[in-house]
Amino acid sequence: MSDNHDALHTALQAPDPAARIRALNDTALQPDPACLPEVLPLLADSDIGVRAAAARTAAKVGATRPETTGAALLPLLADSDEMVRNEAVEGFGPLQYAPALPRLLTLVRSDGSWIVRASAAEALGFYQGPGVAETLAEVVNDDREMYPVRSYAAFSLGHIGDPAILPQVDQLIVAHGSEPKVGAALLGAGYRLGGHQYLAPLLNLLDINADYEIGRLLTEIDYLTRKPLPPTLTQDAATIRAALDSLADRLPNHAPKAGAIVRRLPLTDTE
Repeated sequence: MSDNHDALHTALQAPDPAARIRALNDTALQPDPACLPEVLPLLADSDIGVRAAAARTAAKVGATRPETTGAALLPLLADSDEMVRNEAVEGFGPLQYAPALPRLLTLVRSDGSWIVRASAAEALGFYQGPGVAETLAEVVNDDREMYPVRSYAAFSLGHIGDPAILPQVDQLIVAHGSEPKVGAALLGAGYRLGGHQYLAPLLNLLDINADYEIGRLLTEIDYLTRKPLPPTLTQDAATIRAALDSLADRLPNHAPKAGAIVRRLPLTDTE
């Protein structure tokens, strides 16, 4: 074992939970897969904060070993603490650990914490399989559900990236596209899946929404520049750029975020 691993081993065994959490957080900042065996035992730590930090760190340092990491995280989906469950759920998105899918489908509808349900909705966007799109659509349609959960579910429908589910998203947009808290996420999802007609109404929201809502709308537009990319993003880049430039001129406080999105847009043939 190297000197660095010796130091990590010592820090992770510290009697003070706060010291163990600091060591885990430091490890997460510079993930090294070789550290995974040191981190996994802390998933069973008696301290809630340590378990949560261990779940978050394990998902990062174990990203290249999803089978090992996923199997170790799976029991935490039944942890008594919502913070621990939430960290585990968030980790299962990028890990794409197939055995976790049935649990995620259950948690997104039944967990007692809306935070965990929202994270499960987001994580499901990394999975394709029976029941995923249908369950996410159920969440969006549930007007008793907290709006962040519904919004993440809408986003995940687009993140799945399967054009075959566009008809389901079309129906959701008809039903909920005008809702202030969910509509933008649905329009973004529809556009990502190939629904070119949804770009204009999404960009129009920048003109008609109050200033305090613009940050959330910019986040939805920012998602369009990240994989899976919408099939018409390159041809639409100039239109998106013009809308963001206009917003930056009108509301300078949003110019930094709008400018960052513009810089990520693909160049067109004429640029």
